[in-house]
Amino acid sequence: MHADRLVPYQPLGTLKRVADDVFIVDGPVIRFGPPLLRMPFTTRTTVIRLRDGRLFVHSPTPLTAALKVEIGAAGTVAFIVGPNRIHYWWIPEWKRAYPQAEVYLAPRIDR
Repeated sequence: MHADRLVPYQPLGTLKRVADDVFIVDGPVIRFGPPLLRMPFTTRTTVIRLRDGRLFVHSPTPLTAALKVEIGAAGTVAFIVGPNRIHYWWIPEWKRAYPQAEVYLAPRIDR
């Protein structure tokens, strides 16, 4: 499958409410894998608003200025999670934007 045939859910880079206090953000298609076998993958962030208003961000996508405004309206980013080696690409960007947030990474992920 070619990356140009893989179309993520639109619109990209915006909070989409899927349940009370649960949002997704669809991101761009990336290529991942060994150099000769790179495969296209869609990206998606899950954002959960905790009871105290803090946000748990799982597998962040690119943090655009517009998304940062939406995130700020939803709550305070407290936790950023990279669950494995494909779901961490944009964590440094989010950590710079939210230095107070705790970051949790799967083993063998280099910061």
